[in-house]
Amino acid sequence: MSDYKKYGEYSNERSGFESVKTAITFLAIGAGIGALVSLLFSPRSGAEIRQAFRGKLNDARRGLSDQTLRIRRRTTAIASQAREKVMPITRMQ
Repeated sequence: MSDYKKYGEYSNERSGFESVKTAITFLAIGAGIGALVSLLFSPRSGAEIRQAFRGKLNDARRGLSDQTLRIRRRTTAIASQAREKVMPITRMQ
């Protein structure tokens, strides 16, 4: 019995999903290493970096809060318009 018959066809090719998974893994590792190196060679001190990061995080939180408030107001307005249009129909029945 030959090795081919014993083990079947073997290929080094990976499925598409495995290739994407590997690429994303290496991308995340590279991004982490890049972030670490940029922090190590940064001209700011650690306290300054943390303070700037906190400021950006607070800005992002405020922006997200404003956006959710706008979305809530808009959905409330749409719901009230829908209610006004549906009420006459339900009263007719």
